[in-house]
Order: sequence, then structure tokens, then C-alpha cells
Amino acid sequence: MSNGPKVIVDADMVRYQIGCVCDKDRFLAMDDDKTIGIASTRTELKELVGEDVYANCKIKRQVAADPVENALHSCKLVLENIRKNTNARKMELYLGVSENYRKDVSKLLPYKGNRVTKRKFEEMKATGKWPYYFEQYPKKYGMGRPTHFDALTKYMIERYDAVEIDGIEVDDYLAIEQTRAWDWARDKMNPEEALKHNGLVLASIDKDLMQVPGVFFDFRPEDKRKAGVPDWEFITPKQAKINLWSQAVSGDMTDNIYGIEGVSKEGAEKKLVQAVTDSVKGLNFSEWRYDQYAEWFEKTNEKLNEDKKVKPITKYIMENYNYREYADEIYQLVYLLRTHKEIDKYVMEEDRSY
Repeated sequence: MSNGPKVIVDADMVRYQIGCVCDKDRFLAMDDDKTIGIASTRTELKELVGEDVYANCKIKRQVAADPVENALHSCKLVLENIRKNTNARKMELYLGVSENYRKDVSKLLPYKGNRVTKRKFEEMKATGKWPYYFEQYPKKYGMGRPTHFDALTKYMIERYDAVEIDGIEVDDYLAIEQTRAWDWARDKMNPEEALKHNGLVLASIDKDLMQVPGVFFDFRPEDKRKAGVPDWEFITPKQAKINLWSQAVSGDMTDNIYGIEGVSKEGAEKKLVQAVTDSVKGLNFSEWRYDQYAEWFEKTNEKLNEDKKVKPITKYIMENYNYREYADEIYQLVYLLRTHKEIDKYVMEEDRSY
């Protein structure tokens, strides 16, 4: 008899998705303190005021947010659609608080440092960490949090009993819960159906979570699903390994994780799938990953010895790491924790809030 699954929701993604949709960019053409034109894009602004005026005036960027009531209503719609479409018997929401242990793991580039505001950027720079990054990118600011971030947080805590996670990322906590559910379902006759009807479903749009076996529900809007994005996806243990180890080679620049120069997630995955297919006795994924880094280091150092041009960041890596050290740093940044024992390895007890 089916009672429906427990659904754990990546509420961080809900918060950012809705918050960012509600924030609208607008660009102002300024003549001293006088506004002479407003448009939603730079291209539209240029057409509005004319190329000559555009070239000689100051361009100011602003964010105009939709009313907070719109954001909260959208949040309710998304969450209730998740509940309805998954037939959830219980729904739990999890939100990230602030920092997590990866900030201490990353030595090359600050973890997610490409998203922070100017103020946070300057605070990070003052710590003296990541000298290469701040030398090469002295003004690489992000947009920071959306306007209605705090309001959405308060709404989900008060209306849906959302739990805030600190010390680790929400992704880590969800991966731990998903691993526990998979351990329960793996020996069932049909693990996918067992999880969907009586077990646990993870609701998110974050592909990083697909390094853990289990059932995922994609809560993106209807237009995304019409474009071919499936609502449900079952990740097998084999696919989960491929997702993890290919990302351990490519890195993830959306989170400021460099990886191997020129290797995309898709390219790494294709190469890894071929290696799995060609393997006679079974592939050692960790050693395969080291082999990719060793080959890159060897080829790049040959270029440096021949005085050939390489990217500054690549040269810095070659001068400050050996290939195993660098490979391990990237792996620790992309790997999601699987057990509470692993939390003990990285996070002090006083830094936890769950």
C-alpha cells in the first residue's frame, strides 16, 4: 500500500530561484545627476538614447524588485506544487545559513567567491587568503543575495517549518538523507518505485545532488518541463559515480572551482563513460581521476619548459601544487558528504545548527 514519499526540499534553490526572478535589472543613462533614459538592458538603452549620447553618458545599473507579496505567493505555489505532484505524505524544507567548511578547503579560489557583493569581497580580500585570486581579479563582484532573500527565508521558516543548516551546505545534508534512503531501498525488487511511493524523494533543480543514487523531482516551471526536462529522474549507483567523478575532473566554475583547464562537465563525463566501457576488471574511479590530472600537469609543464604561453591561473597551479594535491582539493570541494561521521571530520560541533 502506497502512502506517498517523504519529500525533502532544497529550499535554498526555491529561495534563490524565486528571489532572482523577482529582481529586475534596469539601466539608467545619466547626464550628471539627471536621468535621460531608462531601459531593461544596455542594448535597449543605447537604442533609446542614441549611440552618441550613450557613449558620452554615465550608465547606472539598478535592481527593481517585484512586490514582496508576489515573491511569497510564488514561493507558496512552488512548494504546494511540489507537495501535490510528488503525492508527499510529509514535506521537509532545508535552508543554508552562511559559511561552510569548504571555505577552508579551497586554497586556489575562494569557494563561491564569484557571487559575493563588493563589501563581502573586500572582507575576504583582507583575510590574506587566496592571493592569486585577488591579484588577478581585484574587482570581481557578484550580485549577492536577491532583494527578498530574508522575507522568503522568514516565510518558509514560519509557514513550512524550514530547518536552517550551518557548518555544511544544504546539499550535504540532503545527500546524507538521500544516502540513508538508498541504503533502505537498494535491496527492494524495484528501488525506484519503493522510493517514490513509500520512501524518500529529493526535490531540487541542482544537478550537483545527482552524485547520490535515488529519486529526484525537478520543480522547475512548466515551460522548462515542456522543453524536455523530466519531472522525475532516477539516478542509479553507476550514474551517480559518473556524475561525481566527472565533476571532480571538470570542476564547477559556477561555484568558483577550476578543475582541469578546458575540460567541461560533459567532456569529462563522456571520457569517463568510455573508460568504464573499456575497463575489463572494473574501473578505479579515483585512480582514473588522478590519471587525468597527471596527464594535464605533464603536458602543461612541457609547454612551460618550452616557454609556450599558458593561462596565468594554470601557471600558478603548476608552480604551487603537485597533481595529486590539486586533484584532492577539487574533489573535496565537489564531493557531497554521505554520513554524519563525515561531518565530524570537517565541522566543529559548535559550528552546527541542526
